Amino acid sequence: MRFLAPLLIALLLLGCGNESRPAEQASEPERTPPVQTAPPPTEPSGRTTPLESLPTVTLSVKDKKMRLWVASSEETRREGLMFVTKDQMGEDQGMIFVFPDLDYRGFWMKNTIIPLDIAYLRSDGVIINILTMSPLDESTYRSEEPAQYAIEMHAGWFDQNGIRPGDRVDLSPLARLNLE
Repeated sequence: MRFLAPLLIALLLLGCGNESRPAEQASEPERTPPVQTAPPPTEPSGRTTPLESLPTVTLSVKDKKMRLWVASSEETRREGLMFVTKDQMGEDQGMIFVFPDLDYRGFWMKNTIIPLDIAYLRSDGVIINILTMSPLDESTYRSEEPAQYAIEMHAGWFDQNGIRPGDRVDLSPLARLNLE
C-alpha cells in the first residue's frame, strides 16, 4: 500500500500535463487560425467605389442632356448612389445602371441620403416608368415591365424637364464604352 499512493500521485501528475487538449489531440500540430481579410477600403463617405473611378456618359432624352456615372458591374450596381450628397451631384447629373439582360428590376434606397427619381428603360431606351424614391427607404421600387437600364436623377428632375414614360433615351453613347 505504501507504494500505491506515490504511484497514484505520479499518474495524476502525468495526466495533468496537457489540460487544454484531449489526449487524442495531443500529438496533432497546432493549427494557426485562418487569416482574416480586411473589408475593402472605403472613402470617408462610406462608399467602396469612388465616384471618380466610374466611367461617365452623356445621354439625351428629348432635348435634355444627362451626365451619368455608369454602374455596369454587380458591385457598382449594388452600391449605386449610396452615401452621395446633393452637393456631389450636379443638377443634370445622375447614374445609369446597365444590366446584361432584360428583366423585372427593383431598387431600394438603403444608405442613399438624397431623394431620387428612377426611370426604368427597355433595351431600346424607351422609358417604362418613373418613380420618386425617398432617402433611406428600404422598400422596393419596381419596374412595371422588364427593363435593361435604370437611370437615377435628383427627385423631380424628369417631371421638371417634361420627360414621361414612353419617351426614348438615346443610348448610342453607351456603345462607345467598354462595359462589363
